[in-house]
Amino acid sequence: MATTIVGDLYPAGERARVQGWLSGVWGMAAIAGPALGAFIVQHLHWSFVFWINLPIGVIAIAIMLRYLDEHITPRAHQINLMGAALLMLGIGAILMPAIEAQYLNTALSIMLFVIGIAALMLLVIGERRASEPILPYKLWRSRIMASSNCGSLAIGMLLMCVVAFLPTYVEAVMGRSAAYAGAAVATQSVSWSCGSIICSRVMILTSYRTTGLIGALLLMTGTGLLIALDRNSPFLWLVPAALLIGLGMGFCNQTFLLAVQGSVGWNERGVATSSFLFLRTIGQALGAALGGAILNFGVARHAPQASDVMGGLFDPARRASLGADTVARLSEAIAGALHQVYVIAGTLAVLTLIATMLLPAKLGPTQSSRQ
Repeated sequence: MATTIVGDLYPAGERARVQGWLSGVWGMAAIAGPALGAFIVQHLHWSFVFWINLPIGVIAIAIMLRYLDEHITPRAHQINLMGAALLMLGIGAILMPAIEAQYLNTALSIMLFVIGIAALMLLVIGERRASEPILPYKLWRSRIMASSNCGSLAIGMLLMCVVAFLPTYVEAVMGRSAAYAGAAVATQSVSWSCGSIICSRVMILTSYRTTGLIGALLLMTGTGLLIALDRNSPFLWLVPAALLIGLGMGFCNQTFLLAVQGSVGWNERGVATSSFLFLRTIGQALGAALGGAILNFGVARHAPQASDVMGGLFDPARRASLGADTVARLSEAIAGALHQVYVIAGTLAVLTLIATMLLPAKLGPTQSSRQ
């Protein structure tokens, strides 16, 4: 909603700058939030982690009531309940076996996957006939919408293939503390914010395709550094990788988002923005599931007897008591599995590059892209 409101309040040229700042705020909150949460849990009470949202929410509501001036012609709407149910069933049934594959038997996984595909097929058929579809079919006929949403799915998967498993590599393979892992993730979050802000400036002077290509090349370079990692690599090797991936995510996310918002009219901006963010979230779920499955199967294949003590690698005190051979065998198994995860991340970076190449040339926020 906040992203859609910003898209409504500002014209195309100004929207790029403001969305950049909004993304910067999100990046800094991603750093401050966990730190504040840890402080609250340690020194106050865990429930305050949730209570703190109430005054923030009240302030946000007050600002919206006071300053948001919308000009809307009231009309009757028909909520597409069937479409919502089919979308929930389809995505949920597909994600369940992807995330819980190691706990479900093969027959149940196949059945859920088939149910999910069938529900999505029914959704596509029903959405073409619905008076107010949740995912308007005509939007997907737009080259800008289709390529940006595919790019959103790719960067969502790439994000989790990197962020979700960087701490594992730092702590379990390199033997570093959680503070080092946090520093690597923080580097990526801060550089994402910086990338979004820089992208908004460059985009106004160039085009969506130009900033998207810059972002995709940054992602390819950063994931290339991760692919080149080995057990003996120093921690400082991760810093430029995290920095480049964060900058690339900032450029690509900002490019695809603004391209989507600029390609539709006011009455379609909400559904266009939500579909973009929805696919990024689905990509994150799929990326985490895929990376987790590769890690689990890799460890089970190369060190089947040592999986019970794998948690000891994350605790420096327990790690020292495991023995050099056990640590070496587990570290090698985890490093090998994560190498495959990073290869997939590199492949997703290439797919992101392809998605940006599909954006119309010389089209940017200062030119009208609405179709």
